[in-house]
Amino acid sequence: KALPDSVLSPRYYIEKGFNFIPPKPLEPKPESISEPLRDQKFANLLVKSPLILPTGDTTMLERLDSSLLLIDFWYMSCPPCIKAMPYLQNLEKKYGPRGLKLIGINCQDIENKASVARKLNEIGIQYTNYFIEKVYSKTLDIKGYPTMILLNKNREVIASGLGRIENLEFLIEKELK
Repeated sequence: KALPDSVLSPRYYIEKGFNFIPPKPLEPKPESISEPLRDQKFANLLVKSPLILPTGDTTMLERLDSSLLLIDFWYMSCPPCIKAMPYLQNLEKKYGPRGLKLIGINCQDIENKASVARKLNEIGIQYTNYFIEKVYSKTLDIKGYPTMILLNKNREVIASGLGRIENLEFLIEKELK
């Protein structure tokens, strides 16, 4: 009985109900077949969703002028979201002069715009943050936070990720050349 309490022990997985032999051949899930298409559908929906500033003024994503747009979907009670913000802000400082624009979109705290704006000010976040109505948030079907999406000037998806985008700086460098 080697390492009975180890997470790597097959016995652990069996006790937890993990079945090593699938009952039938695995079939690809529809959402895993066309990830880029799903991401582009997401971007197309987002372009049509009104973005709300803490002041209450609204704009649309298509009005934001940049050759490269990094969007961070977040909310106040999400520690990983808050933790990622200084890193993202540094990316915008580094690549902003070359065409990267970073925006935050808060999907949960629209009723507390003033307190969110104060909190962002307290932690020194200077990039523009918008709110989105919950009805649009549900339409976008964001699975977790933070979710990031990188769009080119035509608002086509370059990359997206839950938590972070793999090789983000490499992708930014590549697009800004």
